[in-house]
Amino acid sequence: MRRDHLGAYNEAVDFTEHIDRIAEESIVYEDAVAQAPWTLPSHASVFTGTYPWEHGATNQNAHLETDGPTLAEKFEREGYTTAAVTPNIWVTPHKGMTDGFGTVENFLGLGGLTPFEKLYRSASKFLERMDERIRRPIVEPLNRMFDAADIDTACRSAETIDAAIDFLGAHAGDRDPFFLFVNLMEPHEPYDPPQEYLDRHGVRDLSAVPDDNEAFFVGETDYSELRAAYRASADYTDDLIGRLDRALSTHGLDETVLVVAGDHGQALGEGDFFGHQFTVREEVVSVPLLVRHPDESPRRDDRLVELRELYRLLPRVAGIDSYEGLGTDTALGGYEFPEVFKRYIDEDRMDHYYRKYRYYRTGDEKFVKSEREDGTVSYTRTDLETGTERRVEGEHRRLLDELDDAEESQTSRSTIEENEAIERRLEELGYR
Repeated sequence: MRRDHLGAYNEAVDFTEHIDRIAEESIVYEDAVAQAPWTLPSHASVFTGTYPWEHGATNQNAHLETDGPTLAEKFEREGYTTAAVTPNIWVTPHKGMTDGFGTVENFLGLGGLTPFEKLYRSASKFLERMDERIRRPIVEPLNRMFDAADIDTACRSAETIDAAIDFLGAHAGDRDPFFLFVNLMEPHEPYDPPQEYLDRHGVRDLSAVPDDNEAFFVGETDYSELRAAYRASADYTDDLIGRLDRALSTHGLDETVLVVAGDHGQALGEGDFFGHQFTVREEVVSVPLLVRHPDESPRRDDRLVELRELYRLLPRVAGIDSYEGLGTDTALGGYEFPEVFKRYIDEDRMDHYYRKYRYYRTGDEKFVKSEREDGTVSYTRTDLETGTERRVEGEHRRLLDELDDAEESQTSRSTIEENEAIERRLEELGYR
């Protein structure tokens, strides 16, 4: 969900009344930044509180493994009933992403059975250890087989909300604490909300809107139709969240802490990008974040926050953690070459789109390091208010390079904050 497609963040939007009402009762974080621009690494950062280069779940063969407890395990250890409802193929037991959830609904049918999960995990670990040059010839035919089989990629949004409401109904009377993670795939491509939403937003021909296998269409696509389809999907998302919120009230669970967040946004033609896997544009990494808490007064919070801080924030608002460190001067992020999506790129556009990124954000500027497969590196510095790009000087380059070397040097958010020399240099550059 793009932040600018919610009325809570953009007064021009008039089709998200349910989320907007929730926002009026919530703490609205106006500047939240995701740690990666696509699902697997972004969710892994939320579930572990770490950066992509620390947790390593950044590609199709990656399997999340962490020394510390996952977010769900934190609640599980405190006696919470934990459950996840997600049709997302990346947020599954197979990827190690649902550890700590007592029950998981992935809508996988036979594929969700334990033997298949164990087989997938073993295969993933085996492939992950392979050299990329050996792995690709093995993985690519498998990917084409899945594509040819036309595996169901439906968002299953209505089914997701139905299952979540069933969970609430089952736990309404016992008053035992619960942690429920609900992953709505709307408004993710391919856009296919019910017809009434398409009609409402003037979508004339849905077949003309690119799907997730048509990520590159420079000069070939009517962006207005694409954006209308996205608005229709965002509108549908709002109504689904409205259903979930009404269910909380119906089942007497009004005191439940409710968090609404996006794991990433979406480019809708800006810079000739569609999607999110190949860019760290602001439309993709700047995300909505709302927290409705019965004991917290509604307010707007303009501090820069990292989405991964939910790992500490949620246990705190639940009263099982004393974390008070929300907010930062610089939000960090990045991801590796997204191998799983490489087959979508035409060879003549490969060098332009297929990259490894590191980025950090202040409240005013964004610094990005982009690396091609051949090792060529470029740096950009962008003024967030004006969009003006400037040269990236030596000190900022060194900071980005340190993020890139974090796996070896153990550079992290805490290291940056504790390093007095870096803090002094940042202050000399005008940052608080």
